Amino acid sequence: MRPKAFDLPVFKKAYNFAYSINGLNMTDEEAIEWAEWWMTYCADKNLSAFKQAYNYARSPNGMNTDDEDAQELAEWLIQNHGDDDLKEFKRLYKYACSVSGLNMDDQDAAVWARKKYGKA
Repeated sequence: MRPKAFDLPVFKKAYNFAYSINGLNMTDEEAIEWAEWWMTYCADKNLSAFKQAYNYARSPNGMNTDDEDAQELAEWLIQNHGDDDLKEFKRLYKYACSVSGLNMDDQDAAVWARKKYGKA
């Protein structure tokens, strides 16, 4: 039986996103390591779903987190929920932040939403 071939196009997309200033903005070495991580744990996942989660976490109109927290959250979401869209996570997060909801600060709301979304 022949081993599965390395999917170079997927690696290139992951590397380019990690290296890009509009992506994870990593150094060359960091981008290579991240792309290898992607190939090991998420090659069968949709990189666009990761980008969407990362951008939502970083956005001032989303969770407004720093780059490192946004990356960690996006990695958790893609590993645990795959290509699911983020509507349910966003709904939970917005409710937790809302004055008419749980009125939590951003960080507590993110933790609460992750716990609840993880049970879905």
